[in-house]
Amino acid sequence: MSPRMITTFGALVLGVTSVGSWASELPAAAAPTAPAAPSADCNPVNGAQCPGAGAGTPGRTITVTLPAGSVSGGGGGPECPDTTGPGQWETWESWGEPRGLDPPPEGEKGPGDTTYWYFICIDMNGRLGVPVQFPAQQGWGGPNPPATPPTAADVLPALWAEVQGMLLPPTINLQPGPTTPTGAPYTAKVNTPTFVSITNPQPTTRYETTYQGIYVYIDVTPTVTLHSGETGAAAVPCDDDGTAYDPQGPEPRQQAQATGACAYIYKLRTGTEARPPAWTGDVTITWLAMWNSNQAGQNGGPLPTAPSVTQFQRTVGELQGVVTKAGG
Repeated sequence: MSPRMITTFGALVLGVTSVGSWASELPAAAAPTAPAAPSADCNPVNGAQCPGAGAGTPGRTITVTLPAGSVSGGGGGPECPDTTGPGQWETWESWGEPRGLDPPPEGEKGPGDTTYWYFICIDMNGRLGVPVQFPAQQGWGGPNPPATPPTAADVLPALWAEVQGMLLPPTINLQPGPTTPTGAPYTAKVNTPTFVSITNPQPTTRYETTYQGIYVYIDVTPTVTLHSGETGAAAVPCDDDGTAYDPQGPEPRQQAQATGACAYIYKLRTGTEARPPAWTGDVTITWLAMWNSNQAGQNGGPLPTAPSVTQFQRTVGELQGVVTKAGG
């Protein structure tokens, strides 16, 4: 029998794949474990990391404090009906007495009260109309007009500042890698999948607050995208938590090519004359933030947001085929 050539590939070369090579680079199947019990710190962001999270839209109630001088008010006082112009504060002496109104009830005067105030809405023709007829818009007070009640727009900045602190860059985990068992940087192989999971998933969440009866909320919807960094590669849409390799599932390439998988199969090796030593990829979360309130005339809209980005480096190489001879 004439000699024959047997070529054994220890990696993926020229598009030929080996299941054995994947098995050596991706995590092995782990023994089944019981579900983790909820911990006191399982909600560092918005509940996404807690067992059972993901059913419906998570919500988070936030307590806000308005800094001094932050209240803009509506026309210098309470909000007037939509059919009127702005309003102004008037005293009983300047507004009520000339109109023959009964003197203000002395029995309702508190300590330090010297003046009875009305908040008067001005009609569209510029004439003073009638006082706003509900508590806190007329009554006894000091020599200066009562403090202007806040509007939803006044409450929004304090809530938005809190929310922005909860929109975190993704914490990512690459499989295989990012290092070898010895701690050296991992070199991926061409035509083998890289899986990207996100360990701090942040699903669509409603953040809300109530301040002096004003209910304001912000709905935040994330869009997660994987950019491999490889020249000419398209972005990969991902779920909130990315995709971890499942050692008990289908073979790796099938998992990576499944619909919705946060994974990429590198096709070009790095370190050549025309390519960088490593591809610089990233996982980007683009936030859509929409606010609204229960206050008439204070309907919201989109809020400006900056994306949250976490970069990674991926070195990609090829192993040469090992050629052995067999005679017979």
